[in-house]
Amino acid sequence: PGVWFCGGAGSTGVSMEVVSALLACLCGVAVVRFGVVRRTGVASGADSYGYVSEADLWIKGNLHVSQEFARELPWPKAEATVAPLGYKEQPGDEIGAIVPVYSPGLSLLMAGAKLIAGHAAVFWVVPLLGGLFVISIYGIGRHIGGPLVGLFASGLTALRPIVLFMGVVPVTRGAGA
Repeated sequence: PGVWFCGGAGSTGVSMEVVSALLACLCGVAVVRFGVVRRTGVASGADSYGYVSEADLWIKGNLHVSQEFARELPWPKAEATVAPLGYKEQPGDEIGAIVPVYSPGLSLLMAGAKLIAGHAAVFWVVPLLGGLFVISIYGIGRHIGGPLVGLFASGLTALRPIVLFMGVVPVTRGAGA
């Protein structure tokens, strides 16, 4: 069933389903390559710092960051005023500690990547998820309208500037563009 290349339905040609799936995977690989080549390689913003530093905390096994110097500051709730974006004062009794507030999903993936392949792998997670996103769009489009719809949808998704731009920054918006 379906459209066949190199012959009719009874031939040993390659089906449109196979060709469109391969082309959609190629679109996903192109997004990954773009993200890896153009990635920042550093936690250069408030959000990316939050995710990358939380990944390090997951690896250490303790999400609490002690900031002893906050105890010496002369105003109330000093630990909250010196906490970076993405962190808040620790609820409870320990004074001077902060904890991350970002959801753990991306940070856990980054922690796993770092444990497997080192620190640089943290910055490969979002480009890889961007490629997976493009391939997933193919699957959704194929389910809704067939292989050509899936290919068209994945191709357009791969060309969206937001998908390409957010695929180079280690934040969740890049992972799910």
